[in-house]
Amino acid sequence: MKNKAVITINGKYCTEAGTDTVELTTYGTYTKVDGKYYITYREQDEGMVDVVTTLTWDGAGRVTLTRAGDVTSRLILEKGKRHTCSYEMGGMQLMMGVFSDILSSDLDESGGTLALSYTLDINSSLISRNEIEITVKEAEG
Repeated sequence: MKNKAVITINGKYCTEAGTDTVELTTYGTYTKVDGKYYITYREQDEGMVDVVTTLTWDGAGRVTLTRAGDVTSRLILEKGKRHTCSYEMGGMQLMMGVFSDILSSDLDESGGTLALSYTLDINSSLISRNEIEITVKEAEG
């Protein structure tokens, strides 16, 4: 299964400086391989012009968010677990902690929603609290 998809992302990012929200609707692909769902799209942010993001839902409580291109990262999200992940941009590499407290999905072969809530930290200092809801629908045509 590999389908062209309409992907809607609603995000909320809270830092010491305040709260920012992101709303994005874009086209990408939605794939199921060996029981895992893959949501892939090209980033639309000016700072990530040549970046492709893939979210992988394993169906058992784990999401991997991978970015490739001008920005590279691989974040692993599992409810109740902290993972150390790398983030590279402009030749600078950071190691971040990622802790997810909400991870839910109703994804199936026709699409659905993936909801994530997680914190990012560097050297155990909180950087941001993030909430993201991704909705996937099959694109017409």
